[in-house]
Amino acid sequence: MLNDMRRAEYSIVAGSNRRSAPNFKRKESVHPDERVSVTVRVRRRRRRHGSRELPGLDYWHNKYARQSENKLKTLSRKEFVDNYGAGQSDIDKVVEFAHLHGLIVESVSLPRRYVILSGSAAQMNGAFGVDLGHFESADSSYRGREGHIYIPNRLADIIDGVFGLDNRQMARRAAGGGGASYLTPPHVAQLYNFPSGQGASGQTIGLLQFGRCGYQLVDIQQYFNAPGFTVPSLTDVSINGASNAPGIDSNADAEVTADIDVAGSVAQGAAIAVYFSTWDEQGWVQAVSAAVHP
Repeated sequence: MLNDMRRAEYSIVAGSNRRSAPNFKRKESVHPDERVSVTVRVRRRRRRHGSRELPGLDYWHNKYARQSENKLKTLSRKEFVDNYGAGQSDIDKVVEFAHLHGLIVESVSLPRRYVILSGSAAQMNGAFGVDLGHFESADSSYRGREGHIYIPNRLADIIDGVFGLDNRQMARRAAGGGGASYLTPPHVAQLYNFPSGQGASGQTIGLLQFGRCGYQLVDIQQYFNAPGFTVPSLTDVSINGASNAPGIDSNADAEVTADIDVAGSVAQGAAIAVYFSTWDEQGWVQAVSAAVHP
């Protein structure tokens, strides 16, 4: 934690205040040598006249509503980075800050606007002015903190967020309801007004999966061979230490398999990238960033 003398040199990261999760109590401090990984999110690139706001869906709809498909032009990945990615100078300042505290720079990305750092719990406590502890309930536990995250004043306008110090589960799969009727993928597509009779070759569908789950390739092959569909090209993407790990939770595995089956049979010819990540805050940030900027 920051003492009063150091507090004047530091700023609070907006939105970083945390309390213990309901029904959880702090049991003990995290061991100083425990390894911790964090994702530091950086602001958009600075421009002469200020940061450019990212256009919403209405902007693109209105801009191209009257143009034919062959005239439709969206931003290339390079254009997106140049306009909305992080600035190299901002990234460099975060890296310098990490080195001052003995942290290891694991990864840097201008498009995803983040720097992934790792180090000991003691180093993280010192770098971000926190006091990491282990919190427990009757049936679960997590590493977390209470209060705010602090960063040096010189980085206050550069860092948007720090994720990973607290690894509590942020969401969970909904419990299955009873009385559901049987639907085939074509029925699902019809309910969503998905265009039929059109192939999806050249497109990629990203599926986000969280927690300890996975799929067996043989199950996917058997499903697609039955109705004579083409088995999609599958790519597994491991994020924040998670991976395709079937056999741990059969219900979760069934959902992963169903997601692939539905997407691949409705959009025949599309490749499918399955992003496996963790349920915590850092896992969500990295998964969405990786899907948008593969």
